Amino acid sequence: MVFNKLREISGTFFQDGMNKEIFLELTPALFFLVNHVEREGDFEERVENLNMSWISNEKLFDLLEYLLISDKSPSIRRGAALCLLHLYPKKCSKPIIWAIQHERSIIILKTLHDFIFSHDTSEMKVLRFFLNKRLEHLYKIVPEEAGVLLELGAIKVRKNIVHDYKIIIEKKHVITLELPGWHLKKLPRCIGNLKRLKLLNLWDNNLTHLPSTFRKLTALQSLYLDWNHFSKLPYVLSHMKSLKKISLTNNNRLKKLPDSMLKLSRKVTAPHYEFENVHSEDATILGLLEIIIGQKLKQLQENGPLSKTCACHYKINQDGRVIGIYIYGYYFFQISFFPEQISKLKYLEELSIRDQNINSIPNSIEQLLHLKKLDLMNNQFNEIPDVLLRLKSLKLVDLSYNQINQIPPRFLRKKMEIWV
Repeated sequence: MVFNKLREISGTFFQDGMNKEIFLELTPALFFLVNHVEREGDFEERVENLNMSWISNEKLFDLLEYLLISDKSPSIRRGAALCLLHLYPKKCSKPIIWAIQHERSIIILKTLHDFIFSHDTSEMKVLRFFLNKRLEHLYKIVPEEAGVLLELGAIKVRKNIVHDYKIIIEKKHVITLELPGWHLKKLPRCIGNLKRLKLLNLWDNNLTHLPSTFRKLTALQSLYLDWNHFSKLPYVLSHMKSLKKISLTNNNRLKKLPDSMLKLSRKVTAPHYEFENVHSEDATILGLLEIIIGQKLKQLQENGPLSKTCACHYKINQDGRVIGIYIYGYYFFQISFFPEQISKLKYLEELSIRDQNINSIPNSIEQLLHLKKLDLMNNQFNEIPDVLLRLKSLKLVDLSYNQINQIPPRFLRKKMEIWV
């Protein structure tokens, strides 16, 4: 493959009238370039350490300039650009500016962007000016935000991502960014440059954390982290003062909700329920449930029917205390654990969490002194939790469509109705 590329380059040069002896003199450097350009890892470091004292600098510069401008292979053009920037930082401006203004490869533009913005010399400041102009022209937004889209475009090419990102632009700023189905393991740190971003959709990725630069998204109002791999609440979210909507549904590695999420609930989602006359303590718990199921719970009037357009409901008494919670799962959300904070609903009488992936109940549920009915139909229980024996007000337990084969005698002696 390397020799085929050398043969192609030599044929092009000879057609353009390059002296054969000069080409043969340059062949060792050319061999290095072609052989190593596909290995992105430490290519830049190898270029910096490359000893070219045995070759004419002028000849090599001309060769690299020619490759950057004329070669058909984006990888070769990228390698030529890096060699020029590393080896000739004070005289490479002209070909690099040409590449900035004419190059169509996202990967090469991203390579130029990374180098130019990581070196603070007078030459790089000039190149930075031209690159900002090009990015502003390409993306129609301010340059620092265009750099984010350039990064995402490079990720899309490298990982062969099928889906395009979706954006909404307002006054040359990105206000909405959607990256569903990109299967990203981490977000680029430059995401923090989107200072006017209001909505960020990260559905169906492989994220386990958020970068610290996330806190720079000071205008962010809606954040969708559904279908990811978070095992705990990202700490940076506690600094997000503008958030009004957040969703963490279907993060199946999330087995416990830290009490720090109560602080997030009080700030982001609890006000929805306080506006509906729910007591502030209970509103915080409802807000927490909204975060993990991805939708607002709808209030039921006394003896009122369940809404056909909402799978989640709650009921309050005349003092605004929550006495009933009804969560009926559908394919679009799954809870993989019993939210322990439900035990803080002191006046709860009925609790239904159906069609989920719950297989255990925390001991704190015995704090629900008024609980009369517990419906955990179609979950993943393989036995009846013993903690239910300590709920003195409990009259009915529905564990049908679980993996329970029989009712132990100790439950039969209890004065409660159990369905399995």
